[in-house]
Amino acid sequence: ALIFAGIGSSGFYIFILNYRYELMPDSNRTVFEGWYGAVFGLSVLLGPALGNQIMSRLPHIENAVFQHSQFQLLYLITFVLAASTLPLAMRSQKAGGKASP
Repeated sequence: ALIFAGIGSSGFYIFILNYRYELMPDSNRTVFEGWYGAVFGLSVLLGPALGNQIMSRLPHIENAVFQHSQFQLLYLITFVLAASTLPLAMRSQKAGGKASP
């Protein structure tokens, strides 16, 4: 399972890197990279703290199907939040697509 996770993650990171550079205007690429780094750093710091707060409030269900129910619910919440950003990305693609330099 970890091998497939590694393969999937590497493909995802390559896609995101190419997509970021495709959207960034050439003239301000360093500014956009700086903001991306800052937001990424904040998400690395705040994400686990927020996840811990959510986990402490989730119900604990133990049975044959849900062995680690809190993690499964947290992953479901994360998936719903991440999937909710897809319409925003699709809307910006339809509105104009690539930013002009």
